[in-house]
Amino acid sequence: MKRALVLGLAVMMIVLWCAPASAQYKATMKLASATAPDHPYNLGAQKFADLIKERTKDRIQIKIYPSLQLGKGEREMIEGVQQGAIELLVTSTGPLGGFSPSINILDFPFLFRDFNHVDLVMDGSIGRKLLDDFGKVNVQGLAFWENGFRHLTNSKLVIKKVEDGKGLKIRTMENKVHLAAWKSAGFNPTPWPGERFSLRCNRA
Repeated sequence: MKRALVLGLAVMMIVLWCAPASAQYKATMKLASATAPDHPYNLGAQKFADLIKERTKDRIQIKIYPSLQLGKGEREMIEGVQQGAIELLVTSTGPLGGFSPSINILDFPFLFRDFNHVDLVMDGSIGRKLLDDFGKVNVQGLAFWENGFRHLTNSKLVIKKVEDGKGLKIRTMENKVHLAAWKSAGFNPTPWPGERFSLRCNRA
């Protein structure tokens, strides 16, 4: 497994639950993401698509749709997976809690000690349980991917300790764990829709 984010934001690929493919099965599947074509989400997705094409001898091909081509935001694209309009999606865990509450555990800050701790947890029974829980809402979790560390950035002041940011207005994803964590640290978080958050991060 590629390492999940240490400080709270993992990346996950989900897929519409479907029957196993037979030797005669052929399909072209849509894989969506909210990020730009050169983002690591889509570079990983392309590698995934290449391997699927190779190992199925061209019977299954995956076409990648980056940059919100298949939805206004990650939440809408997750719903598209549920409804069968999209077969595959690479998404942050932020909006997934609204579909499978157990995944919210990964958004707690400072949850893991180090990368080895992350790998032990996410490659083990806990990670498998979190993925399997999505079967309850008509999707199948495939894997956790790395999305790097979360950083706090702002245009107002240098923050070296938590107290430095007291009262600072920041934006975060529409995720109750994120909001509660920032509030408890004394910040003033404002939820922004995932698509606006993602696109702003891509331009940064």
